[in-house]
Amino acid sequence: MKTSTDTEPTPERIRRVAAVIKQDMEDDVRRFAGQPLAGRIVAEMHGNLAAAISALAGMVDKLTEHVDDAIREHAENVPHLYADGSS
Repeated sequence: MKTSTDTEPTPERIRRVAAVIKQDMEDDVRRFAGQPLAGRIVAEMHGNLAAAISALAGMVDKLTEHVDDAIREHAENVPHLYADGSS
C-alpha cells in the first residue's frame, strides 16, 4: 500500500530517480553504440527515450504540485505584511 510519503518529492527521492534515469540513458548509449539503425533498434531506442521523458515529466508534475501546495500553505498560514507595515 502506498502512503503519501511514497511519492513525496523529497530532494533525496528526486536525486535518486534522476540518477536512475541518467544511468539508464548512459547504459542505452553503450548498448546501442555501433549497431545499425534498423527498425527494431530505432523502435527500442524510441521506447526507452519515451519512458525517460515520461519519468522526467512525472517528476516535474510532482514538483510543481509540491511547490503549489507549499505556496498555498504559506499564503494561508503566514500573515502578510504590506509595504506600509500594515497586515
